[in-house]
Amino acid sequence: MKRTSLFALVLMTAAAALADPTEQQRALTLTSLMRTDELLVNAAKDGIRRAHSAGKISAQARRCAEQIDRAPFTALVVKVFAERLTAQELETAIEFYRTEAGKKYTRYQFDHMDGKPAGRFTTGEEMRLNQFGQTKFGHQLLTSSIFEGVEEIRTITATAINDSIVKCGEPAAPAE
Repeated sequence: MKRTSLFALVLMTAAAALADPTEQQRALTLTSLMRTDELLVNAAKDGIRRAHSAGKISAQARRCAEQIDRAPFTALVVKVFAERLTAQELETAIEFYRTEAGKKYTRYQFDHMDGKPAGRFTTGEEMRLNQFGQTKFGHQLLTSSIFEGVEEIRTITATAINDSIVKCGEPAAPAE
């Protein structure tokens, strides 16, 4: 009888742990939905292209740097979200980014970065977007102001670019 009770207790504890994800898991889910780590990588790649155009890195170094590893950016975004958002804010943001309005906003950010015309929001989607943006954390997420003061972005970007260049056998990019 005791073994059955202990086993049942272990199962219930495991089920509760799965039902209530940690802040890190929630932050990772939000990062995946928002694709913020991809946006940071794309911004780094734009910087790589500008450095190549300005003659600061070779064409080979540019090709190498284009293979930049996304993992450090993912880890940073997850860390920032977990530290700066409450469990409830994370859940609300996850809910929003799972809606059609949230998905369209994510696509809009990539289209905007690529210079493509933005897709249209329905009236309902626009209302949902505005409602989310009126919350403090929603505004921070939609405008990326949640990353203000996060000095690690520069360090991680420079390190990830240099690591990808050095992996190819090229000299590291000059520091700016």
